[in-house]
Amino acid sequence: MRGWFETQEVAPRIYIMRYGAHFPWLEDQSVMTHACPDYKNPVVFELGRVKSS
Repeated sequence: MRGWFETQEVAPRIYIMRYGAHFPWLEDQSVMTHACPDYKNPVVFELGRVKSS
């Protein structure tokens, strides 16, 4: 069940990055970090856009 929780937590951010949302507080618009709310297993995810050729 552990992998399911992380997937559900990060999925909205993946869609945000995929469709090109712009956040003024991010220094680099191609990289976003997200901290998992699970207090027993603290994890910070870094999501990044990859330019396609």
